[in-house]
Amino acid sequence: MGNKAKANEKPLYPKAETLGVYGLPPKKKGGVKMDRIKTLLRDERGQDVLEYVIIIAFAVTLIGVIAALYTALKDQLETATDEIEGIAP
Repeated sequence: MGNKAKANEKPLYPKAETLGVYGLPPKKKGGVKMDRIKTLLRDERGQDVLEYVIIIAFAVTLIGVIAALYTALKDQLETATDEIEGIAP
């Protein structure tokens, strides 16, 4: 009895050295097979992380645009203020 695996049982997960590209078990030597491509397209691991990265990139870009617009607007308003002060005695 005990925890010994039977000789004819398949392991639940393949050994790491037997895995091929993207952690998929290799089928045949040669090119990439269509079912491997389909498996990669259906795989949703990392999708949430990618969504968060896109949101953060958008937020950083938006902050940069707002900062640039703020600086440009501030310069224009300072120039206008200086001209108005120059006109009025």
